Amino acid sequence: MDVVLQHSSRQQENGIWHQVKFELPAKIIGQNAQAWQQKAGETVTVRGFLTQKSMRQFSPMLHIQHITEYKG
Repeated sequence: MDVVLQHSSRQQENGIWHQVKFELPAKIIGQNAQAWQQKAGETVTVRGFLTQKSMRQFSPMLHIQHITEYKG
């Protein structure tokens, strides 16, 4: 299942705060894909690895290996 993760946070670098926002394409496979198929818009914590999107597209894609609902 292909998804798009949205990130938003404030990060400090050399004493200056930055607003960080981006979207990252991601892929969920196997049981995780089945479990999260109907959960669009949820806040989650994910772990996985970055790879290129395809043999011809070098933009990053996150392959999610572990996903949990955020309880914060």
